[in-house]
Amino acid sequence: MSTKQQKELVQKARQGNQEAFIKLAKEGIRLSLSVAEKERKEEKDLHRLIGVGFSGWLIALEKYDLSKNYKFSTYSTWWIRGAIREKLTGIPISKQAKRERLQADRHQVKKSAGIKIIDGKGILTTGSVMRIMKNYLKIIDISWKQFWEKLIIAHVRIVFLLALKDFHEEKISLNQISAIATSLYYNNKEWSPWNFDLSNSNLGSALMSASELAYYHWRKDKNPQIMKSYKRILKTVKDYYQKNRTFLESSIEMSKNRLM
Repeated sequence: MSTKQQKELVQKARQGNQEAFIKLAKEGIRLSLSVAEKERKEEKDLHRLIGVGFSGWLIALEKYDLSKNYKFSTYSTWWIRGAIREKLTGIPISKQAKRERLQADRHQVKKSAGIKIIDGKGILTTGSVMRIMKNYLKIIDISWKQFWEKLIIAHVRIVFLLALKDFHEEKISLNQISAIATSLYYNNKEWSPWNFDLSNSNLGSALMSASELAYYHWRKDKNPQIMKSYKRILKTVKDYYQKNRTFLESSIEMSKNRLM
């Protein structure tokens, strides 16, 4: 379902159209199930978590801004996840959001990496991360300005995979891959789950995990639970790269042929 179609259904549902609400709610339950299965860990009562997730979905239905250019499903997934995590950890959704807003600056701004995350227009970043990302954009023949103005999912995916490849080959540091993922995932200083249409949920999950790497790596020796989380998100990032290696190689080949 397109962003436009979702917006139309949200508008109708808010106006009391039962058919539109039911259509959206079915998707909300499906998303709640998907998120609950990923988040429950030792929680045995899956049905209870689905209900908690759906309560987050209802909040999303109320708060979703129709003027923004991202899907309702993307926005509601964040609220579903937040509600379930609040139930499991006791951390309120508001504090989760605050933590994620701050992650763009946390431990990324280090002299060793020369990092400053992009501003609200997606134009400003400094140091080695900017140089690395510009090199990736040369490979796919996209200018820095064009990339941030359009933020096409395919381009985001390729840039991220190129960074993962360099990280896998130890050409860039953990801080650098974390900063690159952060700049792609939180591409607006005023935090929102996404500021463009994310049709690839696996990409979103991998980007979010990679953006958290530096933070969890810094704290992993201080808490066994943090160490467990660090290993989990590192595995998520590595698995995403391995599953998409063929796609990356074919994309690079296509870019080379186009430039010849």
